[in-house]
Amino acid sequence: MVKPGAQSHLEELSPGCLHATHTDETFTISHNVDACVYGVARGNTVPWQHTRTCNALNTIQATKTQKKYIVSPGPEYTAIVEISRNVYLYRCDKGQNEGDLCVVSLGDDDSEVVGVAARPECLLLLTEQSFFRIDI
Repeated sequence: MVKPGAQSHLEELSPGCLHATHTDETFTISHNVDACVYGVARGNTVPWQHTRTCNALNTIQATKTQKKYIVSPGPEYTAIVEISRNVYLYRCDKGQNEGDLCVVSLGDDDSEVVGVAARPECLLLLTEQSFFRIDI
């Protein structure tokens, strides 16, 4: 359930699941291999409208067997965070047929990721041993 005023929601993007962003005015639904993003349509007869498609994002996240979190601050990017070591940053811009995928390694830190916060300008990660800020 989406709580009013919540900062972000951590949800696995699996078939039929919703993923709400920090504004609580957009949500993502998995559709085949893609992730479709919808926003609230104000003053319209339709309660929401399709705003963009993140091509192949559902397929990408499905291949990450060590994923722990999937977070997004909004349209800027989506991050798939593994239990330890790797972070996958996926950008899908409106109107593009392809997304950009960037893999960020946490180096030799093998400790488990225990917390994550997505902001438009950065991704914050807390492991059992370290704190990371990844500038976007």
